[in-house]
Amino acid sequence: MHCSVRATADYTGAMSAGGRCNPIGTPMLYAAPHLSMACLEVLVHLDKSEIPRQYVWSAAELAEAPQFLQFENFDSVTSCQAVGDSWARRVSELAIACHR
Repeated sequence: MHCSVRATADYTGAMSAGGRCNPIGTPMLYAAPHLSMACLEVLVHLDKSEIPRQYVWSAAELAEAPQFLQFENFDSVTSCQAVGDSWARRVSELAIACHR
């Protein structure tokens, strides 16, 4: 898993703005299976000129592939955020896959 973050251990962007799998106020660190995908995700939300110089990336090896969250309606951001928020509050797994 590759993660693109503003600064080491910084999850405030997703917490303050919300995301596909977390509502505003729920901290979440988004990651991608490849660095290129993490970079594309950043560029979807920021113009290349807006990327702070403090941005860093890191990689982590997971012992096993994360399970997928089960969504009733993946096309509904509200539905995805409710499922992601519930997962985050359970604090039972380090990572979960949050895509189709």
